[in-house]
Amino acid sequence: MDLNHLSVKDFSEIFGVSSEKISEDIKELINKSNFSYYRLDFAGIKEVILKILKRIDSPDLGIAGAQGKERWVRGWQENLDNFIKSGYDINELVPKFIRPNQPIRLFGDYVVPLNSEFELNFYKIFRSWIFSEYLFGFDTIYEFGCGTGFNLVELAKLYPEKKLHGLEWVSPSVEILRLLREKCGYNITGHLFDMFSPDKNLEVTPTSAFLAIGALEQIGKNFEPFLEFVLEKRPAIFVHVDSITELYGENNLSDYLALKHDIKRNYLQGYLTRLRELEKEGRVEIMKVQKVSCGGLYHDGYSYIIWKPK
Repeated sequence: MDLNHLSVKDFSEIFGVSSEKISEDIKELINKSNFSYYRLDFAGIKEVILKILKRIDSPDLGIAGAQGKERWVRGWQENLDNFIKSGYDINELVPKFIRPNQPIRLFGDYVVPLNSEFELNFYKIFRSWIFSEYLFGFDTIYEFGCGTGFNLVELAKLYPEKKLHGLEWVSPSVEILRLLREKCGYNITGHLFDMFSPDKNLEVTPTSAFLAIGALEQIGKNFEPFLEFVLEKRPAIFVHVDSITELYGENNLSDYLALKHDIKRNYLQGYLTRLRELEKEGRVEIMKVQKVSCGGLYHDGYSYIIWKPK
């Protein structure tokens, strides 16, 4: 098998921008990191596809929705416990769903990274780029479905002058954010917030930005209440990163499997279609839609939509 390596040009293609849109700092980080990988041979591809199909058909596969709230209580509680035990080590905030030591999706194919933390390192670079590209001009940032605060810490380092708000529907997450503020000194405020039943009393400043990364997938087809909340609050921009079902091609095998996986898990469906309807009605402006062709084994979780209410 031939050894390959992601270059700055590859990253720009994945992000859907020219290489000039990637800062010198990020280019340097890409060049210093180990983004080497092998393409799977036919036997390896068959093994990966079998694993994916078994997961899709498993009776134990977690289904997104309001009924799964306790699963997130347990998950973020584990991160909270480890965060405290470690003496507030930020590395303990890495979400467990970013899994090391497994094949990943890349350019519509399955590959095996040399570095066990290839996906995590890719995500960190992607996150730095999208934060720098789209969130620099706003006084206040609200992250919905903020989980462990992993992204908010990066935002606080990048923009220490900004007011950051993390919103989650379970208390362990809010407790992590309290500790990040009190023990680590980050300008982060936590709030309990349920995207299935949004709190319209949340105060949002006119120059604020909304952010959601891998969070809206959990509301499946029931996104309308949250979407109406966003339209009412009128943020200056909404940066949304997720697996977007409308961006998968049914004639590509890995895309088809990702689509089956997301439908089986009741992940976000119809959201981009609805945004496009709203754009035709003159209620929103969609600034950028990009399928990010790099992700975990089961779907491309880093595709993004940049939009704002009008």
